[in-house]
Amino acid sequence: MRAQYGLGDAACGDCCVHFWCEQCALCQEYRELVARGYDPKLRWHLNVERGAAAAAAAPPAVQHMGR
Repeated sequence: MRAQYGLGDAACGDCCVHFWCEQCALCQEYRELVARGYDPKLRWHLNVERGAAAAAAAPPAVQHMGR
C-alpha cells in the first residue's frame, strides 16, 4: 500500500507493526482506504467497477462552434 500510494516509511518496518500490533495496522489501513474513497465493505473488485463506472459516466466536454 505504501508503494501504490506513495506513502512515507514508518519509524519501524511494516512487518514489525503487523507482528506486534496487527489490529492497529489493520485499522490504519482501513482509515487510509476510506480517506482515499474506497469502501472496504464492497471488496476490491466492486470498488474498481464503481470507479470505472464513474469515469465512464462523466459528462461530455462543452463544445463550441468554431470558424
